[in-house]
Amino acid sequence: MTLLEVVVMTMVATVTNRCCHDYYDYHTKLLGLRTWAKDAPKTMRGNIEAKLGSYGQVMHKRMHVVEGPRAGGVKDTNMVQSACSLWMKDAGSAGRAAEAMLVAAVFATDLSVKAGVPVLVLGRPPGHHATCGHDLRLGDTWRAPCGQLPGASLGGGCFYPSVWLAALHSLRKGHAKRLAYVDIDAHMPDGVWKEVDHFSKLKKDQRDFLIGKRNSCTGILFSSIHIDGYPNQGSSWHSVKQNLKRSFEVRVRDTLLPRSVTQGTASSANQGLITRYQRWCNTLDKEMTSFQPDGLFVGLGFDLHQKEAEISDKKVGRGISRVHYEAFFANFTRLPEKAPMVLMLEGGYTKQGVEDGILGTLQGLKVLAQRKGAKKRQQSQPNNHKAPKKRRTA
Repeated sequence: MTLLEVVVMTMVATVTNRCCHDYYDYHTKLLGLRTWAKDAPKTMRGNIEAKLGSYGQVMHKRMHVVEGPRAGGVKDTNMVQSACSLWMKDAGSAGRAAEAMLVAAVFATDLSVKAGVPVLVLGRPPGHHATCGHDLRLGDTWRAPCGQLPGASLGGGCFYPSVWLAALHSLRKGHAKRLAYVDIDAHMPDGVWKEVDHFSKLKKDQRDFLIGKRNSCTGILFSSIHIDGYPNQGSSWHSVKQNLKRSFEVRVRDTLLPRSVTQGTASSANQGLITRYQRWCNTLDKEMTSFQPDGLFVGLGFDLHQKEAEISDKKVGRGISRVHYEAFFANFTRLPEKAPMVLMLEGGYTKQGVEDGILGTLQGLKVLAQRKGAKKRQQSQPNNHKAPKKRRTA
């Protein structure tokens, strides 16, 4: 597969919105894309919108039902607007943008399986700080019939955990049974983790209601590298209780980047960050080999890039670059041929960092396609090298 083919599949799965903030318009310009709403064929657009109506809304209704006290009525429009206002020119289009990302998540998963390629979704708003409990009130706590419950977090402009919806869709459709969620954003994907943790503790009838009786989940690998900062300084997933009764195996492998390497003044500070990053990559590679997932879902953030200048918990010059993104994505060669591989855009606020990171990501996907193609050709070739016959001895 050529780089062009990888880019074409990326373009087809990309959802952009003409109301997106001008500051982020370079996403569209970078790949020479026009708006999805204008250029998508009518039949294709209709099918996707129907998929949202028949699947996306039903899926979230199912989530609300099995989540018990987190369930509620119609989602608050003001919350949608507040969560998305960072990425939109006018708040009225925020709901459409959030729904478009749900459509993209579902469509990207199906496309990845059907075409046998990784699919990159470029769109806003991001989602890894959000949960599926949209109806929760803002604030520290809110009063519910069952008592006081934690308040909702719309940090980072997130509203839907779109990448998690893509993962659940792959389970419901039988595309995968063992999922790997990998987050390469600068911040903890706390929303996605809450959903993984919640899903793993559901009873069988609740899981059946969510993903279907004929389908199952046998395990989830959750891996993240993140700064010791937002959204919860000093927190690490190493504190996750391992003795809880879960419905399937849950592995957590993360790396916490201390402030000494993200904000330090020493000239060797970035080398310390790179060393920890490489250590995380090596651990992830071993876990992928051991865990053997048949579906990979990536929270792709570019705010860990060296050029990122808009986040307060990392200095410019600290972070990774194009070569690291390329090597990272080129290494997922152990996934089965038809395994869904979906990448969804999370953080990234500086143009130079996002451009460089996207180019590295696309190059990494190209190398991945080449390696998997070569591996497939090698496996399909007949073994023409016959062992020499042994001479008979008198």
